[in-house]
Amino acid sequence: MVNMDLLRCVICETTDVRPTETVGPYQLARCGSCGLEFTANPILQVGAYDASYRGEGGVLADPTPYLSPAVRLSLEARALWVPPPYLTAAERWVLRRLRERLPPGTRVVDIGCGTGRFLRAARRAGFEVVGIDPAPTIVGLLQQLGFDVREGALPNLGLEDRAVGGVTLFEVLEHLPDPVPALCELRRRFPLAVVGVSVPSPLRAGLERGRCGPSDYPPNHYLRWTPESLRLAFQRAGYAEVEIALPKPLGREFMPGMGSLALRWRPHRFREDRGAGTDVAPLMVRFQTPRVGRLTATMILIGHSLAGSLLSGLGWVAARRAARRGRTSASMALIAVPPGDDARGEGP
Repeated sequence: MVNMDLLRCVICETTDVRPTETVGPYQLARCGSCGLEFTANPILQVGAYDASYRGEGGVLADPTPYLSPAVRLSLEARALWVPPPYLTAAERWVLRRLRERLPPGTRVVDIGCGTGRFLRAARRAGFEVVGIDPAPTIVGLLQQLGFDVREGALPNLGLEDRAVGGVTLFEVLEHLPDPVPALCELRRRFPLAVVGVSVPSPLRAGLERGRCGPSDYPPNHYLRWTPESLRLAFQRAGYAEVEIALPKPLGREFMPGMGSLALRWRPHRFREDRGAGTDVAPLMVRFQTPRVGRLTATMILIGHSLAGSLLSGLGWVAARRAARRGRTSASMALIAVPPGDDARGEGP
């Protein structure tokens, strides 16, 4: 049992905290000062995410969000052509801000790069991109697709480069039980970098009716951010200018989730693909994928992209209605700029 009398907020360090709910072995608490909801007794298991990418549930309550991207990447590895990546409203906002502040050719590091959607978009925008992810399965697939991706996680990134002009962390910080030391380490490793972030929005549509999913709880998410707590975390890490955006919801967010469409394409029988040929990711020994040809993989990805555009249009009315109620997109976004000349991404 957690002693609440000794507990401090992991962001503002106040003792004005109270318990909110208990989920399995985890006790959640809310800070009365910055509004952050955090896990009082976290148990961080980074390896669980790679297990889920390979199709193993592990300790995560809902492995489906991790399994689906891995299937998509395996399809991209086979496809003759891959459509432009879909970005969330928060990711689009961050990319616009980076393009405003950084010249083409700037090196941008995407930490927790997942399926590489932002790597693709940033490369199309003219940036030199590097990805970092803790899941060896995903790292191997992205390397096979020609991306510079390294295995690592905050604070042990395996990369230290003062020439990096931009760093992004999309849907990463909610996974860190104590994020301020990690942000300080980020500031030390990349002192010139403008940082772009997205985290789940506390005002996203659906939360007003209490619709939290399994991934909103530990051991998936250890933190539930507020704008004030997110701003304070980056100020404590030494960033001079912090801008937060709460984008309006998109129509696609109000339609059936597209992330698992590749999984629903046909009933999958997951099996080992050892020695199946060069079109199968060689590092995926335990993660099994459907055997499809190059043309079929291309058509699945094109269909996925077209269906997403269609659903965005169909959900437009619901998105407008939610925005009028004060609801936001699924994630809020942040841009943090280091002091002085660092704001322009210029090194000594």
